[in-house]
Amino acid sequence: MKGGFTLLLLLSILFGCSRKEKEINIRIPIYTWGGYAPLILAAGNKDGEKKDSLFYKYGKFNVLLEKNENISEHISNFINGTYPIICVSVDMLPLICSQLSNNKNAIPKVFGILDFSYGGDNIIIRGNIKNIMDLKGKRIITIKHSPSHFIMLYLLNQANLYENDVEFIFAENPQSAKEDFISNKAIDALACWSPFTYYIAETKSRFYIKGCQSFVSTADATISGLIARVFIARSDFIKNNPDTITYFMKAYFEACNLIQENKEIAIEALTNFFELTNGTNETIRMLNETKFADIKESIDFFNGNLYRIFMLSSELYKNNRNALPSEFNINPEEIIFTNAILRSLQN
Repeated sequence: MKGGFTLLLLLSILFGCSRKEKEINIRIPIYTWGGYAPLILAAGNKDGEKKDSLFYKYGKFNVLLEKNENISEHISNFINGTYPIICVSVDMLPLICSQLSNNKNAIPKVFGILDFSYGGDNIIIRGNIKNIMDLKGKRIITIKHSPSHFIMLYLLNQANLYENDVEFIFAENPQSAKEDFISNKAIDALACWSPFTYYIAETKSRFYIKGCQSFVSTADATISGLIARVFIARSDFIKNNPDTITYFMKAYFEACNLIQENKEIAIEALTNFFELTNGTNETIRMLNETKFADIKESIDFFNGNLYRIFMLSSELYKNNRNALPSEFNINPEEIIFTNAILRSLQN
């Protein structure tokens, strides 16, 4: 009898453990950029400890952020399923959708906005370049299929120029792009983002490079509103984890509210995660060059500018070296998933 009781107790423990839901760990790659402050804050510390995580507070899941400056690796690992969620700028969405066109389970769904760029994405030039037409035949270094690449294509298009009218040099990451531009005077322009574009064109800085100047940034009316970074998830992940996506956005919006109340926590989060060493003023500058979207702005963007930027990017990449096939015709409405934002208000 005693042995039978022991067996029943053992079985109850085993089956009880099997019923316990497996904890979800979501790995997300991020690169040095001020707009990631709310995500870093919501995730807690670098190790994603539960006690510090807003994601765990609401959804009982962990978000593990990984610093990776190589955007192409973010995308390739999203495609192969290593990263179920990544942050990308809207202009990159057509390229990702095209690569996943034969895998409907993995087609990305946009479920939230990370930030809008207001000065953080910019172009530095050297020499006697006064306007876009002066870039014809010039060498431009950037990161392939990045927001900066898209900005260059957009500006060239405004002047009836194409990618073939300039010589693009593609660096692996923003740090390499910056270093190559500084060391190679034969490169005429650097299209990149903060903090990698800081000081190069600032005459009062000890890091100033003679002859360099700021050409245009997302703070200028010419390209303001053109770059918005969004959260995307694989369709199969959303299907299997609908509540996780909802609580993800709930935690993210809370982090945005906390930063609005106390900017110091954003400065600390960015400085610690990215190991920034150039002082608080640089971190503040990075934050001031980005804008976090609240719920209303997110929904308005989903209903307007997201569609416009997606279609614009599709056309530019079709017309420039056929980065997109001519038959590409995905409607952006097919990849918008507003449920996460709407449900985050109810939970």
